[in-house]
Amino acid sequence: MVGLILRPRDAVHGSLAGTETFNRLAGAVATAVLEHRMGLVHVPDLLDPATERVPMDGCLVAHPYGDDDVLRELLRRGVPVVTIEEDPDYPDLPWSVTLDHISAVTELLDRLRDQGARRVLLLTGTEDNAWNRRSRQAYLAWAERHRMRPWHLELYEGEGVDGAARLIEPILAGPEPPDAVIAAASRFAAGIGRTAQKLGLSIPADLMIAALTDSEYTRSHQPPITAVDLILERLAITSVDLLLRRLAGEPPPAHPIQLRPDLRWRQSTMRR
Repeated sequence: MVGLILRPRDAVHGSLAGTETFNRLAGAVATAVLEHRMGLVHVPDLLDPATERVPMDGCLVAHPYGDDDVLRELLRRGVPVVTIEEDPDYPDLPWSVTLDHISAVTELLDRLRDQGARRVLLLTGTEDNAWNRRSRQAYLAWAERHRMRPWHLELYEGEGVDGAARLIEPILAGPEPPDAVIAAASRFAAGIGRTAQKLGLSIPADLMIAALTDSEYTRSHQPPITAVDLILERLAITSVDLLLRRLAGEPPPAHPIQLRPDLRWRQSTMRR
């Protein structure tokens, strides 16, 4: 029996709202586990004393927080764990499958610069996980290399489309708006696109938009929004395979397994 713990607070609500990230991840985990004739149990609150009785031979912890207390509790109980994305405070824990956010974000920023962007705003979420931390890290390093003023804002992922629209409207209507925005969540990107069009801005001529997750929000937007595909099915299958190796008694890998996300280039970032 394999446990699955989704750490982001908005994982379930965001999936029901159409973000796809955790639907894709959980579905692929379930399929991979069943393929090996094992069971899967979703553990909503590991710190609830009732979960002491949840039968788990091993556990997958998806998108842990920095210095994650749930991860520490599992280790205290002696449960074999594999993390899907690393605890950003302990990036060298070997039983982990990570995504190379730094390379993906850097490639995206380079493309925006090639398309003429000089004032790039990064809007990340507030959850303290590798996705937000590494994206911010890549952006700040890139801005320093190109001697650009960093412009970084945060918004809780659960604020969704409407929250991003409220945040971005005074910025886009201001005297020095950005010429490109990278939004962590696909719902953020949709809210920014909606607001830009409400203000009469042309995408991508006046404003380029990209997202660090892909979903129907980015694919169906007009124009379609460039996005980072987090290759969630591959991430899930690799993580299940790693957990099975751990349960079989194999030694830990020398370092975490790292996968490269895919960039989906679309019209929202194509000025020429």
